[in-house]
Amino acid sequence: LIRARHQTRPSERCDLAGAAFAVVTQGRRWSAPGALIAGVNVFGFGGTNAHAILREPPPAAPGGPGGPELGLATLRAHSVPALRQAARDLAAHLRAHPHLAEAAVRASAGTARDHPAYRLSVVAACRPPARPDRAADTRGAPSPP
Repeated sequence: LIRARHQTRPSERCDLAGAAFAVVTQGRRWSAPGALIAGVNVFGFGGTNAHAILREPPPAAPGGPGGPELGLATLRAHSVPALRQAARDLAAHLRAHPHLAEAAVRASAGTARDHPAYRLSVVAACRPPARPDRAADTRGAPSPP
């Protein structure tokens, strides 16, 4: 954790210790006996303020009694050839980096800043490297805007 830049000591009116809160006065490792939780406040000069409470996710559970957890991997591109290449690139990357967490890969692949017309979704009940390769050769059609 980085230190709070403009905070030197907490207000005497607030019992932060009793509320299990602390102002970070020196950089340190983030650790706690339970789940890691942080409050973040940002105050802008023009009155634009942002506040967030961050909590670490619970530990990943192994697949349930029915087997591995199903996951949805999605890719987007501006053309069918580009979509096929993205699928092949993802499959090659996963084969080269087998240590990557599946959920993190699906979240990263499914996050896009634009909305191109061509999309590919693969439901995977296993490690997805082979799936994008096979799906890359399916016939693509534009999705509705």
